[in-house]
Amino acid sequence: QIDSICEVHQGCVNSLAYSSTGEWILSGSDDLRLVLSKPGLKGPVIGAKVKTGHTANIFCARFLTDRSAVSSSRDTQIRVVDLERATATRVFADHRKAVQKLTTDSSCPSVFRSCAEDGTCREYDLRESASSGTKLVAWDAQMFSMASTAARPELFVIGGEQDAVCLYDRRKLGTRKDPMHVRPLAQFAFGRPPRLRQR
Repeated sequence: QIDSICEVHQGCVNSLAYSSTGEWILSGSDDLRLVLSKPGLKGPVIGAKVKTGHTANIFCARFLTDRSAVSSSRDTQIRVVDLERATATRVFADHRKAVQKLTTDSSCPSVFRSCAEDGTCREYDLRESASSGTKLVAWDAQMFSMASTAARPELFVIGGEQDAVCLYDRRKLGTRKDPMHVRPLAQFAFGRPPRLRQR
C-alpha cells in the first residue's frame, strides 16, 4: 500500500536522499531541479524548489547539512546548493564526463566525494577556496556508482565498467599536494578474478 505520493517533479526522478532527521526528502530530477519535500495528509509539503543551474539530467543529490546539499549531473558539473535561499553557491567543473554519484562524509559536512564516467573519483572540501577537487582514484574505465558508511567514513566503495567492486581507504590515498593512486584495499568480483584497469 502506498502511504503518500509526492508529485513534485516534471521529469524522471534519479536521486533520493533523507535528511538526518528523516523528516525531509531531497530529490533530483531530469527537470534540472532539486526539491525538498515531505509527505503530508493533504499532499506533499514543499520545503524548497531549487533551480540548480544544471544544464542536463541531475544524477545524484545528497544533503551536506539540513540546510545545504550537493548535486551532480550529466553536464559534468557539481553544484553546492543553499536550500534556504534556493540557490547554488558553488560550482565545480573539473570532471570531463557525466558525474554519476556523490557520497558525503558523516564526520565532516564540508567534505564530499564524486565519481564520474571520466574514470576519476575526487574529493572536495568546502573549507578550501580551490575550484577543483583532489583526485583520489583514477581508472581506465567509467565509474558509475559509489557508497560510503557513516560507521567508517574513511572507507568507500566504487563500482563501474570494471568487473569488480573496489574498496578504498581515504587515509591511504593522496592529497592535493601529493596525489597517489594506490590499489584498493579489496576487490570483489563475482564469478571470476577481478581485472582492475587502473591508471
